[in-house]
Amino acid sequence: MRAFPCFHFVLGIAGAAAILCAAPARAADASAPVPLPSVSNDTPLVIADGVLRDYLVDGKPATATLRNLVPIVQRHYPASNITMIGVDDIAVGDLVLQWAPKPPDPHAPLRSPPLNLVLRALSEASGHKFRVSDPEDPFTFLLVKSDDPGALGPRVADVVYIGHILSHGINKAEIEVKLIDSQTRMSLAEERYGEKYPGKDDLSDLTAVLKKQLERANPSDEEISKLLTQISEVVTDTLTKLQPDAKPPEFQFHKGTDLLVVIGSASAVDITRKVVAALDQAQ
Repeated sequence: MRAFPCFHFVLGIAGAAAILCAAPARAADASAPVPLPSVSNDTPLVIADGVLRDYLVDGKPATATLRNLVPIVQRHYPASNITMIGVDDIAVGDLVLQWAPKPPDPHAPLRSPPLNLVLRALSEASGHKFRVSDPEDPFTFLLVKSDDPGALGPRVADVVYIGHILSHGINKAEIEVKLIDSQTRMSLAEERYGEKYPGKDDLSDLTAVLKKQLERANPSDEEISKLLTQISEVVTDTLTKLQPDAKPPEFQFHKGTDLLVVIGSASAVDITRKVVAALDQAQ
């Protein structure tokens, strides 16, 4: 069996003459993949050995084709549209679509990476068998067969969450709540007892500490750049020692979700995972 690249990402969209396909749908197309009861909005989408884990089509494990993948992606990007032309049966290799972690606020929506980035990752995982057209608007995409046979290759991709590292392991939502509480207590005490109210020094010290923690949990662009450079240097140095002729991986950071995309050889992706995991545990 041919080995496919391995990925971690996110997706969504619909199309022209049909929602998912440019050509008329066959009878079998009517069956969309159905998730098992255990699947929630933030459950990673896992592809292994050509099958979508936790999804069924007509009671059988769903095959990892664009025909089955796009409807799943569409549920996460309901405002977007994808048109597929002759690519619905293209298989996507081993992959993990890692949705963004749940935000501290249970009512806040999940934040996913840009759909364009996700679709390009799927193209990588398929061995570049299809390409993603540059959209005229951010919500419409066209998937067509690749016109670059030379693009086929053993490159793989992964997406890892580095928000915990960037925030130094600090729970920003929790600190914000404590800071508001501390500032409210200070205001009420001063209003009731005057400027020299009991416990003022303790509340002032607590407020100052919370402000510093919150500042530390919100890294500057310079701090983000420094971390990304650190990860890149460690991964490249380790990869060079293991495989002197290997090409360093490519990195792309999505600030809105604190997700780091890495594209390169399987070894490069695996090393990146381990480096990020070690930095995360050090927090």
